[in-house]
Amino acid sequence: MRWSVVDLLLAVVLLSACATRAVPKPVSSLPQTATASLIVSDRAATVIGSAPLPEHFQSDHNYPPIWLKDGELAVPGVVGQESLVLAVSAAEPRRQRIIARAGADGLPNGALMDFAASPDGATLATLVADRSRVLLMARPAALDAPWQTVTALPASRSLAAARLNWIAPKLIAVTLAGGDWGKTTSEDTLALIAWSAAPAVRFLDRLQCPPVGLSYSPDGHFAVTQSDHPQMEWLIDLRTQQCRELAAAQPLRVLEWAPDSASFLYETVGDDGVPGVYRYLPARGAGSTVAVSSGAAAYADDAAIIALGNDNLTPVRAARSPDGIIIAQIAVQHPQQGELIVNSLGLPLTPIILSRSSMRFSAASQRALIDTAAVTNQGTAQKLIEYSYRTHAAAVLATAPPDEELTTSWSPDGAELAVVDSTSDPNSLTILAPHLQ
Repeated sequence: MRWSVVDLLLAVVLLSACATRAVPKPVSSLPQTATASLIVSDRAATVIGSAPLPEHFQSDHNYPPIWLKDGELAVPGVVGQESLVLAVSAAEPRRQRIIARAGADGLPNGALMDFAASPDGATLATLVADRSRVLLMARPAALDAPWQTVTALPASRSLAAARLNWIAPKLIAVTLAGGDWGKTTSEDTLALIAWSAAPAVRFLDRLQCPPVGLSYSPDGHFAVTQSDHPQMEWLIDLRTQQCRELAAAQPLRVLEWAPDSASFLYETVGDDGVPGVYRYLPARGAGSTVAVSSGAAAYADDAAIIALGNDNLTPVRAARSPDGIIIAQIAVQHPQQGELIVNSLGLPLTPIILSRSSMRFSAASQRALIDTAAVTNQGTAQKLIEYSYRTHAAAVLATAPPDEELTTSWSPDGAELAVVDSTSDPNSLTILAPHLQ
């Protein structure tokens, strides 16, 4: 695939108290490296390695690749009807092993229901359904040691789903849903487990709202319910077990919490029928618009908001011309200072493409990865774009076919990117080292 000038991005920042535009400075990036599903710009990124995943293995796109200690990544997925988790070497992606599989290495033969790693990537945890209970089990990530039971939680025969979240180094949350996942029943369970040599389990048994698809604040004090159905969404105070109705359009999907837990970004469809990204402040019980018809936003470590959008795009324009061409921009908002910086990328896309875009930010390297698409003479092409929060420069790292299902994650030090393609046959994993600073 040939690269056009819109593939070559370098934004110049203009600081002011109001929105300003920067003219992109093109940089040649003609040399390329092709992987199974990506065309990588050699001047924007180095391909550390790329390899197919095992035959018939289908990665789960709900999980980004999980970086583990000692340079491996965990990739959950299925082979047929069997759930399992692979560990893949970041330095040599062809080195792969199975680290979680029902009936192996101490795990019982029940259903493998969820998987997580500790924040430092040193410990693995999983939930396994075993008769009338769900076992929380753990093992070191770097050793081929057997799984050990941490605790057993009672479960009903109508168990529909189980979710595991490692909120903090010493705090795990487990939700079990019985029957209808979207309704509160006596069979719904939310438990907080203090991680230690003698784990302590605290059941939140006084909740008056459903613990559905919870997104947890970094300080472990709050959780927001999320569902795919039009129903009330709630803010749960995990300390008091109080549920407070969210004054926001519903259903919603939480994108990210602020580092200080004072606010969160979420995606939803507004009353005007147009999707967008919003910011919610629990202390005020109110939200505000971040980007119209966008799905790509994240917090920087100083609580600034980085969002992909277009400052001329209104809900009315997005609704009337969802396929109309607009030029992508990256906006940096400092809500406390009232400052807004807008960098024009020069990338043509549409409101529909914008709404399907996503963003991942690395606090370690101060860089964001934007997964979006551009309109070209041949149709559309998926683009992975790196944005530097320090320099406000941007560059296209790689191009992929428009329908590729890519999941991505930054390494703990923010120096490398893992990209799993769950559409290619077989699935593949690629490790990139972006060049922006």
